[in-house]
Amino acid sequence: SSIHSIVSQMNLPLLFLLFFYPTVQSLNILVYSLAIAYSHLDFSSTLIRKLEARGHTVDLIIARLSNALPNNGTHNARTVLNVGFRNNGSDWTSMPHITRPFTQLPGDDFYAATLALDYFKYTDKLCDYVLNDTAIA
Repeated sequence: SSIHSIVSQMNLPLLFLLFFYPTVQSLNILVYSLAIAYSHLDFSSTLIRKLEARGHTVDLIIARLSNALPNNGTHNARTVLNVGFRNNGSDWTSMPHITRPFTQLPGDDFYAATLALDYFKYTDKLCDYVLNDTAIA
């Protein structure tokens, strides 16, 4: 018969994979978004929507460097957990690169290095908040 000839021409492991292996595997994915500005939430939202469109389940942790961000983005994550600095947030939003962005001269290496060190200081502290948050279990 024609089926017998097709089967005899195919490699048996390949036939096994075609018929018995699931064709779609959905994953549970955790996205950690360091929300420095709204554009970071926008990027994360796009990523989450694309993952969900492919059948994955996505949970989101938003680590907020600033409490001034207006929302959680536009996505359909199963769970959204916001973690950030207590009370009024960090001093990140009161730093010169935010409050006076045009007063620093381009190419000022000392300013760039200082800004990087401040960034690492705040994100390190924020990481501790995330790791010690009891809502993450």
